[in-house]
Amino acid sequence: MTVRSWMVKSWPQVRLQVTEDFRGMPEFQHISTLWREDTAGRGGRVGETVWAARLGNQDVVGLAWEWVEVRPGLVALLDPNAMISNAKLVGEDGVELDELRSIIAVNVVSHAVPWQARALDVIGGRAAAVPGGVAAEAAVFDGATWPEWSNAFARTGTATGKALAYAA
Repeated sequence: MTVRSWMVKSWPQVRLQVTEDFRGMPEFQHISTLWREDTAGRGGRVGETVWAARLGNQDVVGLAWEWVEVRPGLVALLDPNAMISNAKLVGEDGVELDELRSIIAVNVVSHAVPWQARALDVIGGRAAAVPGGVAAEAAVFDGATWPEWSNAFARTGTATGKALAYAA
């Protein structure tokens, strides 16, 4: 099963403390990338990508966003103000960041991970096709790493206490 961007909001909220200069963010790993033909009249394709990091206490923080193919070989964030996350971002003083600082913090992550390369790989057909015309990355992690992530997701559960069921 592929992790969709909207699923990140169903993960339990985790507290993520960030520094004033946004250094020291956790290392995010690619979870999934999907695409579909753009039906809004812009041409090209649109998609979504999901990234996650395990915090020191074993909580999982996720970030997801939508992207658009501007022209062949070039993808860009669809809306940098519309990132999806289960993180409650707080400053060094423990106070929750305001909306603008939160947007900046998650955009720092989007600029630090190689999401454009993943999106172009998926668009280019170097990933498995999924029924319905949507392409998805088939093997996000190697066999040794993926079970660790699926176990982390299962431990995380949802706000209602149900286990998240993400198959390897």
